[in-house]
Amino acid sequence: MILLLLVVLPVIVGLLTWFIDDVRIDLVLLLFGAATHLGLTVALHCGGASGQERSLFAVDQTALLFLTICSVLFFLVSLY
Repeated sequence: MILLLLVVLPVIVGLLTWFIDDVRIDLVLLLFGAATHLGLTVALHCGGASGQERSLFAVDQTALLFLTICSVLFFLVSLY
């Protein structure tokens, strides 16, 4: 479930900001989405469900490192 949220959350936030014209609401949505994405990534680090061993959608150590770098950059850019 966490892996699905990590993919779907940025899509939902992007679509919401596309249709909302208020810049302040867009910034709040962006910050909320980035913080939630970072929180889900930390949950994966702390032993959250990372997929089944034989699944194509399982998260190995390399994927977790790449996901963490992307999530931290996403959060830092949303703060900027």
